[in-house]
Formats: sequence, C-alpha cells, structure tokens
Amino acid sequence: MAADKEAKMVSMKRTADDRRGDSMAGASIEATAPDYPYGLCIHLDKEELDKLGITELPKIGIEMMLEVKAKVTRVSQSAAEGADEQTNVELQITDIGIETE
Repeated sequence: MAADKEAKMVSMKRTADDRRGDSMAGASIEATAPDYPYGLCIHLDKEELDKLGITELPKIGIEMMLEVKAKVTRVSQSAAEGADEQTNVELQITDIGIETE
C-alpha cells in the first residue's frame, strides 16, 4: 500500500460462525466468544499513554482513531493433508498516532 494512500477501514468484528469454535460447552456463543479475534486488542500502560500525551483516561465506550505504522516480522503459510491451509502475517506496531472523535 502506498504511503500517501488512505487506508480503507475494515471491521474485524467476528460473525457468529467465526465464533462457534471458541464457545465453551454448555454456554451460549454470545456469552463466551469474543467479538474480535485474539491479538487485535492493544494494551497501553502509563509509559505508553505518557508518550502519546494522554493525561486523562478516556471514558469506556468512546471511540478513538488510530493510525499505526507496523513492521512485518513474520510470514507463514503451511498445508497438511486433511487440514485447512494456514496463512498468517505477524505485524509489530512501531509507531502510533491516536485521537478521540
């Protein structure tokens, strides 16, 4: 993707079908499976909040816009008989810009 091209925003929210494999026996899918896949949650400690200039904690539920620069650190593709092909890319976020709406 070119640096001057605006990225298309894509919802990563999982569908009920996506979450079926995550549910625990005896519990409903909605009660146990997360809306978004593992790895899409970003945790910022005080040090990172200070670097970003966030001096007051935001209210839960507000939305923030992030612009990130990430470095590709790993790519993998594999196939095995009787299993679905596995393809993945690992990204290390190196820079973050953040603003509240």
